[in-house]
Amino acid sequence: DNIPNWKKLYKKPIVIDEMCYEGNIEQYWGNISGQEMLRRMWKTLVLGGYPGHSECYFGENIWWSHGGTLKGESHKRISFLLKVLDECGRLHPIDYTVAENEDGTIKLQYFGEHRPCCKVFNFDENEYKVEIIDTWNMTLEEKGTFKGTVTIDLPQREYMAVRWSLVK
Repeated sequence: DNIPNWKKLYKKPIVIDEMCYEGNIEQYWGNISGQEMLRRMWKTLVLGGYPGHSECYFGENIWWSHGGTLKGESHKRISFLLKVLDECGRLHPIDYTVAENEDGTIKLQYFGEHRPCCKVFNFDENEYKVEIIDTWNMTLEEKGTFKGTVTIDLPQREYMAVRWSLVK
């Protein structure tokens, strides 16, 4: 949550290397769920930071120190996250939940643990394509193209995002 302040203060890229680890070891920093790890990754990216990923499962060689095969659930969703980001281009935060690409033609809002029933858009006279992204189930649902003021129903689940892009 401090990424915007750190960026302003240090004027350098902010890398969040140890934001806890997906896993089940005794230490508090090594036993968050895959969902929580993925939420932290999306949040870090929307705020303009660069997240790191690792995991720690009891009885296994600890991945962050030995490498090997990842066992958790979040790494499977990182490829989907990267695909979404590639389609957006470089993102810059607008506020706490919304980021936009460099030319302002694509915006992405991540809801994290929140589950709103809808999102109201106040588009200008241009048309915008709206897509609902389920970050955990790795799905992207196109809702259509819209202009003016419109309310889009959301699935009321955690870990959802909305992307809207200018139709050229």
